[in-house]
Amino acid sequence: MTFNNLVNNSCRGVDFGIRFTLEVLGASGAIWGASEVLHLRNSDHELNNTCWRIAAIFVGILAMIRFIHKESQSSENLQGRVGPANKLDQTETTPPPITEKLATQVEHSVI
Repeated sequence: MTFNNLVNNSCRGVDFGIRFTLEVLGASGAIWGASEVLHLRNSDHELNNTCWRIAAIFVGILAMIRFIHKESQSSENLQGRVGPANKLDQTETTPPPITEKLATQVEHSVI
């Protein structure tokens, strides 16, 4: 394993951790924090805290499902992009032929 591969893998791991923290933990934390800021969560009543805890966990589970779905799609897209270059269709990479009319237009515009 070369140094560049090590750095790339480390960056991918850090990127994954940051996205997980923001997208999954941030979603459930937003529910918990918003209920606190709006004074909907009352620390005097344990049932109230439990209800908001369940709501935060539920939103966290939904965010986790979304995160897993997005990650599975992005890894499929990455695997589809990586591959031998000979899979390209040669007709797509060749430029269209230059017609004589277009060639004369180019000559006149250059002069």
